Amino acid sequence: ETGYCIEHIIRQFKKNGLPTPNDMFMKIKLNYACNLLDSTDLQIIKIAEMVGIANVNYFDKVFRNAYGMAPREYRCRNIF
Repeated sequence: ETGYCIEHIIRQFKKNGLPTPNDMFMKIKLNYACNLLDSTDLQIIKIAEMVGIANVNYFDKVFRNAYGMAPREYRCRNIF
């Protein structure tokens, strides 16, 4: 035990320019989503559920923020 509350620790991560534990966990989820988009033809909604994001609109939003494109665009990027 550190003697600090979790909010304090997260503020210290941010203050020092480090990704928070939640940021790192989301990065892992999105990396897994990319692997599924590349290697399967599963529906986007199913991939969102598989990575633990129940709301497909939220999945689309965080994916766009991370990769600059929608999951569907990511999947189609190598077709042409």
